[in-house]
Amino acid sequence: MPQAITRAGWIRITAITIVGLALWPFTPGYRQFRAYRRTKAIEEKLKPILAADARFKNIRIDVSYGLAGVLRVTGQVDSDPNKEELKRIITQNNPTPSASIGFHAHTTAEISELLREKAERGAARKTDGNSN
Repeated sequence: MPQAITRAGWIRITAITIVGLALWPFTPGYRQFRAYRRTKAIEEKLKPILAADARFKNIRIDVSYGLAGVLRVTGQVDSDPNKEELKRIITQNNPTPSASIGFHAHTTAEISELLREKAERGAARKTDGNSN
């Protein structure tokens, strides 16, 4: 049969809990939690702005739970001016320069070029593989 916790045991448990709660704001986990919340607030601010603009219908924004809180911007836009406008909107609405932004939005032309290069590399590998 398990033993009951004594009064001294409860005092120890309470003291350890208080010390743990007092130290929590100084831990990496707490800094990560704060960074995530800051970045999540930026995401919530940006989503309606981008949703209202048809140029950015293929852009997705989400938050990574990294130590710095990373805002990931991914997708496709039609032209370089739209890409620059997207970057401007993202940086303009980022009140905390410490929030890291992973920007992986490409223009249609850039994506076509990347796909063409990938196809050429694949064809070159097939050629190299057949010559051996």
